[in-house]
Amino acid sequence: MSRRIGAVVAIVVVLVAIGIGAFVFMGKRAARAASVAAASLSHCLLGGPLAAGEDPELRLHRIALGGPPADWPKRCERYATELADALDRAGRKSDAADVRSRWSNGFELTRIELEPESFVIPALDPSVEPAPDVPAAPPPASAPDDGAALLAEKTALAGSTSDPVPGAGLNVVLGKSRLCRFAKDLDTASCAPLGKNAPTGAQGFLLWPPGEVGGSVWVTDHLLPDNRVQRFFRADTGTLFDARKPDRAVYAHAYGEDRFVTLGPSDEPAGGWKLMSWTGAKHGEPKELDLSFKRLGLFSDRLLWIARADDDLDHLMSATLTPEPLALGKPVDHGALEVTPDAIEGCRTKDSLAVVLSRGSDARVMFFAAEGVSPQHRAKLRADAQAGARVLACGSDDVTLTRVVSVARRRTDRDATGYLVQHARCTKAGCDATEVELDAMLGSATDVLRPTGTRTGDVVAAGLGGKLLVVWRSATRGVRARLAEPQALTSAPDILLFDDGVTAGRRVVAGSVFAMSLFPRYEAAALLLELTAERGVVGLRVGADGKVQVIAPKG
Repeated sequence: MSRRIGAVVAIVVVLVAIGIGAFVFMGKRAARAASVAAASLSHCLLGGPLAAGEDPELRLHRIALGGPPADWPKRCERYATELADALDRAGRKSDAADVRSRWSNGFELTRIELEPESFVIPALDPSVEPAPDVPAAPPPASAPDDGAALLAEKTALAGSTSDPVPGAGLNVVLGKSRLCRFAKDLDTASCAPLGKNAPTGAQGFLLWPPGEVGGSVWVTDHLLPDNRVQRFFRADTGTLFDARKPDRAVYAHAYGEDRFVTLGPSDEPAGGWKLMSWTGAKHGEPKELDLSFKRLGLFSDRLLWIARADDDLDHLMSATLTPEPLALGKPVDHGALEVTPDAIEGCRTKDSLAVVLSRGSDARVMFFAAEGVSPQHRAKLRADAQAGARVLACGSDDVTLTRVVSVARRRTDRDATGYLVQHARCTKAGCDATEVELDAMLGSATDVLRPTGTRTGDVVAAGLGGKLLVVWRSATRGVRARLAEPQALTSAPDILLFDDGVTAGRRVVAGSVFAMSLFPRYEAAALLLELTAERGVVGLRVGADGKVQVIAPKG
């Protein structure tokens, strides 16, 4: 072992020099004093003795992850001085000089973390206790790292999609190739490749048409801009619907196992539409519809469309849908729209279908429930050309629209990108929209706790349990989050979700997480992390109570 004296990440100490061999060359009393001084410095920097095989650098890193007090490790500087003085008194002048040299640059944590390769990590003698008045190092934090079980190996997050009509359950197609079905509580998931049941020529997949929670999952390889599909198949059996021609593509909704309803072009009259109920490849008698629309959404119990009315304005229309026996109720006019939406989207609360009429950053929201239909409420997010993807989700009684916008600004020479979280939460009573600047939320947090501003996708956010969940990859302090009502986020504590500073049990500065995706549901959200070097995807369950656990793979 080298005689260089120091410790990890500018840590500790001349313990080798003051071990058994030191007793030969020094007086017993002086050697004892030096041993106590060394143990004191180690106790202040690392806490208790290291376990067999434990890496001191990792210990220091995990202490730093936990958000140590501001005076640590600066408060340990005096013990390095006391160690050097004790070595002087013991006649070990060169070792004392070595200690002073190695710690002359100070005890700033960020400096210590950047220079671990310059230090030898000596073994501590557990029989030597530190001085009684020495403060212990803060306890190390515990968080999942890249040793956590993978939901899918050698899979990327790019191109991943989830349920087209979010509700209580969660299904995700990872990287356009693997289907992951999550348990109701989001604590486990089963992932499998889709290719074996796919039709010939399919190369990428997304979930469509919408279906019921707990029912079969259907997948398509191409979705037209108006949300019609030419073909789709059942993920677990390969049962296939194929209209064969793009101009015969249909709207669809799945029920139970092999049952689904389609709305497609009619043969007679030309330009008309027909509603059909299917069980596998067999269908019942079509129901011809005299229907003219600009936009349409087909949901499990309701058909919604935008139609031009006699007043020459676009109106929102709806009719109840019964799949068995197939029936469509009397159309209901919900009034004129200020603007024609680009799309009719939806998600399900515990007792309602929440319909979102979206156009750019603007949206109108309505709730369709057994007791009636709510008025239209406006959920307006500020327009921004640099906006990221919007997350639409339903809670037990609300619908949320959230997106993260990157903002060019220069906080430091290295940090030129800020983040703005735009969030709207709607209930039957109305909508509230807000914006959270990440810089303001993080306040005086140091650079190591912030996103670097140099990586794409460093911040994701979504509504969860009536609150706003904001997740970010910090520079060197892991994947972190805050969960609170938007106005309370500045005072909310950080939640450590994942330690991305460890790869294969070794400390890394670059980070082990390449990309993140967030999928909120009623009581929890699934945070999916793509690991670097194409290793695969790890899942974390973040509860509405702030508790975190690894999503266990099944099957």
